Parts: sequence; C-alpha cells; structure tokens
Amino acid sequence: MLANVMFDDVVGNVMVIEADVILLGQYTTEQQLMPVMARPPIVTSDISLAEWLNLIRYHSKAFKLDFKSSESVEISLQKLTELQEDVR
Repeated sequence: MLANVMFDDVVGNVMVIEADVILLGQYTTEQQLMPVMARPPIVTSDISLAEWLNLIRYHSKAFKLDFKSSESVEISLQKLTELQEDVR
C-alpha cells in the first residue's frame, strides 16, 4: 500500500520527501475535490494529502509537493494553511 511506503520514508533516514498530488478521480466522472497522493495515470490513492501532511508534521523532514493538475493546487494550499494554523 502507498501509505506504508510513505510511512517508511517518513520514519527512515530520508531527509526530503517528494510527493505527487492530484484530485481523487482526476480526469474521470468520479472526480472529487479531495487532493490525494498519486501520480497519473493512477488517480486513486489510499492516502489523502491531509492524512499525509498529518503523518509528516511531527518528523523533521523537508517535503516538496508536485502538483499533477492545476485543479489540485488551490484546495491543497487550503489544506497547507489549515495545517499551519493548527501548528501555531
């Protein structure tokens, strides 16, 4: 599962994590306004951006988000802002 692989990176010796973000079901009739961690052509995932951010927030890791669609950027920025406000 994708979540297990990402968890291994978060708790391991990796210093920077790059992750791909796309809307769930992007480019299909099932598209939802939920950013998930996936790389096209895969448009489903077992971990959302919000879950991923919560996973890495307590670890000293740098991360780079690679947005695979322009539609996923705004809602992802909202999630990042929510997390930033939560941390304060």
